[in-house]
Amino acid sequence: MASVLKISLALLLPLVAHANIEYATTHEMEEFAKFTEPVDLAGFTNDSCSASGTEDNVVCQMNSTSFGNCQRQCHRNVHRCQTAKYSANSNKCTVYLDNTTRGCDNLGVTNLRQYTRRYADGRSSGESWGVTYTKLYDFTGLRVRFAGNLRVSSGVNNHAARFYVKFNGQECSNPATIEYVGKNDGNRRDELKHDEFEGICEGLAAGSINIGIYTGNVPGYSVSGAHIGWDTANRILVEEVDTRPVQAPCALLSLYNVKQYVFPSFTHEQDNGVIPGLDVSYEKVASDSALRVKWFGVLRGYQGNYCRRWFFTFNGVECTSPFPLDGAVGFLHGNDASPQYMFRTIEGICEGLGKGPYTIQFNVGACPTSSFSHHNAYTGFSNTVSRIIVEEVRLGRGENQVILNEGYKLTNSVFNVHHWNWYAVDSTDNNAEIKRFNYIKMSSSTILRVTFNGVIRPATSRGHCARWFFKFNNNLCSNPATIEGEWYENSSDYAELDKRVPTSVSGMCKGLNAGSVLVTFSIGQCNSGHGLHSTYTGWMTRMTIIVEEVHAEA
Repeated sequence: MASVLKISLALLLPLVAHANIEYATTHEMEEFAKFTEPVDLAGFTNDSCSASGTEDNVVCQMNSTSFGNCQRQCHRNVHRCQTAKYSANSNKCTVYLDNTTRGCDNLGVTNLRQYTRRYADGRSSGESWGVTYTKLYDFTGLRVRFAGNLRVSSGVNNHAARFYVKFNGQECSNPATIEYVGKNDGNRRDELKHDEFEGICEGLAAGSINIGIYTGNVPGYSVSGAHIGWDTANRILVEEVDTRPVQAPCALLSLYNVKQYVFPSFTHEQDNGVIPGLDVSYEKVASDSALRVKWFGVLRGYQGNYCRRWFFTFNGVECTSPFPLDGAVGFLHGNDASPQYMFRTIEGICEGLGKGPYTIQFNVGACPTSSFSHHNAYTGFSNTVSRIIVEEVRLGRGENQVILNEGYKLTNSVFNVHHWNWYAVDSTDNNAEIKRFNYIKMSSSTILRVTFNGVIRPATSRGHCARWFFKFNNNLCSNPATIEGEWYENSSDYAELDKRVPTSVSGMCKGLNAGSVLVTFSIGQCNSGHGLHSTYTGWMTRMTIIVEEVHAEA
């Protein structure tokens, strides 16, 4: 087979770290050396290698006396050229074109990194954990997600705590702070629960950035017993996100067109219908993508046979492919009527939505059964920020290189995205595997990122604990740490506790080879040894697991 030189346009611009070069002959190395200097792309506007047909990858082949001429053909098709290959043996140039798009005007996501630490910190104020991240681009936003065990208060009533992110010692102001807020009104609760919160901060320049997780007070409330971490690993996940307006569908990207909507100090006490002020406008630019939607914010619950369901609609209609994108909060024992204001996470993927404008609304309504006597829903919380994040995702796409309109050529950081969904699983198994499925991993060099979201309950009696965790090929992740979430529930006032809330458990695991990977999600005893008692997984609403391959540091 003829030797081939493959060059990405990143080599012609200052992104050498992303280059992907293959060459086998001295002649090709010499030819390559002649063309590594920067090239003025403005002169190459002639589409002399025209694409035809409807395939994603159109091959255009021509005679060429050097790699330089072949390279110029790629430049002439700069908005569609994926790869230029030159064979010195046959003097043939092969240019692979993308016929479905003029190129990518959006980077999507890149430069993913996970930081993992097993620790516990009981301070009421100050920094509990700091990491250093190197940002590559000025124009990207920085998405930060914390996943770990949090406690708002212990043994006191009417106290609140705030856990938040700082960048180089300053909270985000563009567009808003990234934080988690919780408040217990009564019961003298002691709740150590896995929770996750996420946000995108704009306007941070490229370079080294110190990212810190802090504990502090909520204005108007005292802090007592706040806690970060317990006996599981905590994670900080960081990635650069291109939130600039998207014009082209960019057929090679698996995740792109990321939009964040923030609602500072939003509160609304409504039991039914569209929640005023939480509707957003989103332009879906591709017809072959799905939408991934996330909610991060306070959803109130309190005892007394209470249940409310929160859900998304798209142009006034709930998702039907595969299921509604929803979550419920249920507080079912009647001997405690004190409210609890806690950040909750609802996230999932909706398929079957065509290209075009969407009004995405956050709604509240009755739970699927009618046996609950109390409503009094409450969405949001004063002095905190609620968030909705929307992004387009192509399911099952392989790893491709992506050329931006700026001329940069990059490897897809996220690809091979799949999701599994079930509705009203209602599993009451205390120590068992909940779900299993096979995921076909395409590359041995990538990392798996998994995300669970669903309604869970740890127990109906105080002093018990439950642990939800992932396994891969029947083994817990050990590189770098187990992906798990624990929930210990206690109260100084009442023996009966029955809380069911939407929760996410996510993380990255590396070291898994390409091929079929058995992914299982299970429930069992906490690492602390506390007993299991009457748990619930996937109560009444959608339960989803998302698996992705990512290029990342973990």
